[in-house]
Amino acid sequence: MLHTYQAQNEITVIKQDFDRTFKKNDVLITPTSPTTTFKLGEKIDDPSDKDSPIGLQIIEPHLSENLLLSVANTLENNFKK
Repeated sequence: MLHTYQAQNEITVIKQDFDRTFKKNDVLITPTSPTTTFKLGEKIDDPSDKDSPIGLQIIEPHLSENLLLSVANTLENNFKK
């Protein structure tokens, strides 16, 4: 029972952090990986290829899916090769 209470408390704290963040920011855009990708065995000497694809995640406030889709569309249209 103690673990359930602690988990519920942590969820509340995390939700409050996000609520405060979204008062100052419309969305959060974060990388899905700390580095860009490249094929296995490639770039062993210099893995800093600027043309490698990157992954990202867009986090929006609760019930703001239209905002998320708009941001995703804007990013996709502006970063196409």
